[in-house]
Amino acid sequence: MGFRQNNKRKAEQDTAFAGWKERNRERIGALGLPAPVLATRDDWAYFVFFGYHDYGNWNTPPGT
Repeated sequence: MGFRQNNKRKAEQDTAFAGWKERNRERIGALGLPAPVLATRDDWAYFVFFGYHDYGNWNTPPGT
C-alpha cells in the first residue's frame, strides 16, 4: 500500500529560499561561497548550523 507525501510545505520553503537568494544575490556573490553551499535550502542550513559545508547535507543518506 502506498501513500502520498504532502510536499506543499517543502515547495513553499523552496520558493521562499529561491526568492531570498535572488534578493541577496549581490551579498552572496561578495562572500565568494561555492555554489554547492547554496544549491538547496538544506545545504544552506547545514552551512549556517555547522559553519562548514560537506558533501550532501543532513538529508543525505549516510555513505552516499
